Parts: sequence; C-alpha cells; structure tokens
Amino acid sequence: MKHILYVDDNVTNLNIFEEKFSEFFEITVSNDPLTIFNLLEAQKFDVILLDIHMPDRDGFQVLKEINESRFSSIPVLMYTSDELQAIRYKALSSAACDIIYRTLSDEEIKLRIENKINLFSKRTGEERHLALGSLSLNLETLEAFHSSRNLNLTPIEFKILAALVKNFPEKISRESMVKKAWNSDNVLDRTVNTHLTNLRNKLPKEEFMIESPRGTGIVLKKNSESKSKLFDLLT
Repeated sequence: MKHILYVDDNVTNLNIFEEKFSEFFEITVSNDPLTIFNLLEAQKFDVILLDIHMPDRDGFQVLKEINESRFSSIPVLMYTSDELQAIRYKALSSAACDIIYRTLSDEEIKLRIENKINLFSKRTGEERHLALGSLSLNLETLEAFHSSRNLNLTPIEFKILAALVKNFPEKISRESMVKKAWNSDNVLDRTVNTHLTNLRNKLPKEEFMIESPRGTGIVLKKNSESKSKLFDLLT
C-alpha cells in the first residue's frame, strides 16, 4: 500500500481525509508543518500532500524547503479548497507536481494521487543513478561518490552536478541549470557562483573541472589525463 504524508493545520481536514482514503493508502498526518522533516527522516513516503494556507509557513514555503532537501525526489501535491486562479497558477508554476481541490469527487482525488505516485515511481525506477567515470550519483538519496568516497554535497550542489553530468559533454545554460537546481528563475549570480565554487572544491580535481566562461554557459569537463568516454545511465 502506498504511503502518503498529509500536512494540514486543520485537524478536521486531516480526519476527513483519513476516513475517506485509508482503505486505499497508508496515511500519516500532521497538523504542524514544522514537523515535516522529522517525519520524512523517520519513514518512507510515496507522495506528500500539502495544504496551502497554514500558520508559521504556508504550503509553498514548505514545498521550497522540501525541494532544497534530500527529499526533493518525493512528489508533492498541493491539496486545497482555495480555487483562486492566482493560487492555481502559483502552484502549477512551482515545484509541485499538481494541485488537487478538496471539492473534487473522492474517486477523482484518489485517481489523481495514484497517477502521480505511479508516474514518479516509474521515473525513479528508470533513473536512479548516474555515472561518469569515477563519479556515481544516487538520484534518490542525493548522494555523490568519487569511487567509494562520499563527496558530501549539499542538495543544491548535488542538483548542479546532476544537471552537468546529464548534459555531459555539452554546455548547459546558466538559466537552465538554475531552474533545475533551485526550481526558480530568481537566484542571484553570486549565490550561483558560491555554489559552483564549493562544488569545484569537492570534485576530484585530478579528473574533473567545471568551467563557466561568462555568457557561454556551464560545462563539466574531464581533465586531459583522463579522456576515457565513460558515461553510463544506470537503471
């Protein structure tokens, strides 16, 4: 049975959801968005449902925190009664994979959740690891290894490296890389440069280098003494 984490400050909403859908899903609920990472550390979830309007931090703030963490591979659905067009557009332009309204029929809600779980399950089943030379990237845990040594990348550093490895040996535009790593278009150049510098310092310099000539994009290169063209997408 697929496992859902549903976060909503309204306890009545949580109880209603459990009553309606516990037959189809294993459900963990929380009425405090501040507890979400404790729950994610303790259990494995197939999908996260987030209410939008919550105290302390709203659903979009929680979504941003999830996306910048090692749990960013878990699909997130915004689950709300707010059908304002502006909210819908904000949800669809965010890192959320969909928005579901409580006013929909129970059957449609169930099917939408199942479809998203199945879609992401298929995706992660097809693409769990990337490898380039001695580099190995685990796309589920957001861990990168050089041989057997963990590079201890931050989630943002990992996403930058994954984008560069996937695009190897071609350049990737700064705008595209920022979108993949931050799911945002509004990231300061100095922030990007800081993460690139930190990533450069963690990569094995004897084998890889990151070049970012002004105005020409960013590219991962293998040093001249290691020109073997190993690039495997492992499933």
